[in-house]
Amino acid sequence: MTDREAQYRLLFEANPQPMWVYDVENLHFLAVNDAAVRHYGYSRAEFLAMTIKDIRPPEDVQLLADYRASFTDEVDYAGEWRHRKKDGTTINVEITATRLNFGGRRAEFVLAQDITERKRAETALRVFGHGDREDSACCRSVARSKADSARFAGACRG
Repeated sequence: MTDREAQYRLLFEANPQPMWVYDVENLHFLAVNDAAVRHYGYSRAEFLAMTIKDIRPPEDVQLLADYRASFTDEVDYAGEWRHRKKDGTTINVEITATRLNFGGRRAEFVLAQDITERKRAETALRVFGHGDREDSACCRSVARSKADSARFAGACRG
């Protein structure tokens, strides 16, 4: 491996955001970074034995198939999706992806940003944000800080 290849490999492996590469033909994971392993709870070997369908709630698999039918070869903001961690927890993620050739395979490189807390804060804002101006300002402030639900609810009650 050249120095340049090693540097790019390090950028992938050490990135704090979950990232992976998967085969666009059979949907199998081809590579996952350490952040994906930590965040999703699957070992690297488990990821590499799975497809991208396996990290989705069963009811979302058809949405994935529908989305894949509209793929392009450019950088793609794939939007918000729901993923399932090894422990069964469903999380909301924002996906950015691009097509590439990976070891001779047509693949897609994916960056997954967990937006679960942001979505909870937005929901709480809608629920709690209809009070007086002080309460609304409090809720907006807490939402921006990505506070957890309990802290958010407590702060907005006074």
